[in-house]
Amino acid sequence: MEKLMYSVDEGVEITGLKRTKLYELMLSGQLRSLKVGRRRLISAQALKEFVDELTNKHQVEVDAPDGSFTWPRKSDGS
Repeated sequence: MEKLMYSVDEGVEITGLKRTKLYELMLSGQLRSLKVGRRRLISAQALKEFVDELTNKHQVEVDAPDGSFTWPRKSDGS
């Protein structure tokens, strides 16, 4: 059975991010987490959504027949 919840240390191992960065992301709401007793836990779903959002945000776009690519343009809100 696949784990449903991960500790912060496991989140660090899974994402490759530093412990401090994970806490910053949780504090800012970019990475959902919950507290059970004294433990801070991150759901497998929250980790997946976070990684998916990052991937979509920074995905390269192949736009030429020769396979060259450009980075997506940032939206300026207009």
